[in-house]
Amino acid sequence: MKKLYRRFMSVAILSLLVVITLVLVTLNCVNYAKIYKDSYEIIDEIKDNGGKISYEEHNESRYAIRYFTVIVTENTQDVNTSAVHSISKDQALKFTMQKRDEGKSQGVVYIYGNAFLYRISEGKQVTAVFMDITNQLDKAKHQVNMSIVIGISVFFIFVIIFYMFSGLLMRPFIKNYEKQKEFITNASHELKTPLAIISANNEVMEMMSGENEWSKSTHEQIERLNKLISNLISMARFQENQHFVLEDVDSSSIVKQSVEDFIPLANKQEKTLRYDISENMMVKTDLSSFKEVVHILLDNAIKYCDDGGHIDVSLKKKGRNVIFKVENDYHDLSVDPETFFDRFYREDTSHHQEGYGIGLSMAKSIIEGAGGKIKVHYRKKKISFEVIL
Repeated sequence: MKKLYRRFMSVAILSLLVVITLVLVTLNCVNYAKIYKDSYEIIDEIKDNGGKISYEEHNESRYAIRYFTVIVTENTQDVNTSAVHSISKDQALKFTMQKRDEGKSQGVVYIYGNAFLYRISEGKQVTAVFMDITNQLDKAKHQVNMSIVIGISVFFIFVIIFYMFSGLLMRPFIKNYEKQKEFITNASHELKTPLAIISANNEVMEMMSGENEWSKSTHEQIERLNKLISNLISMARFQENQHFVLEDVDSSSIVKQSVEDFIPLANKQEKTLRYDISENMMVKTDLSSFKEVVHILLDNAIKYCDDGGHIDVSLKKKGRNVIFKVENDYHDLSVDPETFFDRFYREDTSHHQEGYGIGLSMAKSIIEGAGGKIKVHYRKKKISFEVIL
């Protein structure tokens, strides 16, 4: 449950961070776009007004606009720098010709530390207007800085609020989750008593009348239910106590011993179990949990392997990781292999194998809880599970 809670908090905080970032980026981009749009409108007005700004139709802020213009015809050069005293006419003409030669008709150029927005048009004459937008950009940068401070403040305020109220929000889910675990545990224990009675009655009937197909079938079903109950109890205990003791484990010896234990079962079902295990593969994991995963994957591979098929087990070093792989023949898989990790899912329409879809789900939880990864693939009529340690 702690893992679910952490995941919820991570998703909520990440979502909040993404939203705040998008809002701030959008607002600042709109602000910058408006600065350039308004400035280009003034530049076009100056150009259309013969290189001069029209003051009559505007407020007095227009008098503070710093700009210079260059108009070049075939025979004349008209340079106006009256609004910018720090730039000479020769310099203004030089900047214009330089940008024209570079093939840039508009953009921003920095002159003596100031940002000038310019637009150059050509026709019968070359008309260039340079306007100082340093103040506008400084204000925009200040707004960016302020928005970042506000955004960070809002983010941390909401994070605190999330932490304060997340427990209240998650309480119904936690309560339902605890009830489900309690039900599984209680139901499993309650089922054991009637099953024990049924098993005893079946044995008495066999002693009185001898074994027959009906008593044999009853015995098999009792065994199946007992196995299901054991799996449910194991799953409930695992969920209640997901504490892993990580230590250096010789995975080679564990996998090899497990494979040798399963070889008789594979031979009995006329399936071939082969292995290629590198020696002394040390991994940092929980010993008992790793043994459980190996058992689950081998049992699953034998159970769902095609009749007369092959099961291949390998343990190899790959970079910094140790790869444990179990692969088996399977002639026709019509579903997404990732669904194998769904609890109580079984793909057995053609194999009619016993099982309840708990093992692989547990294996995935164990591996991820111990810091590893597990993948499943279906290629060339083979199902392969790959554990990365």
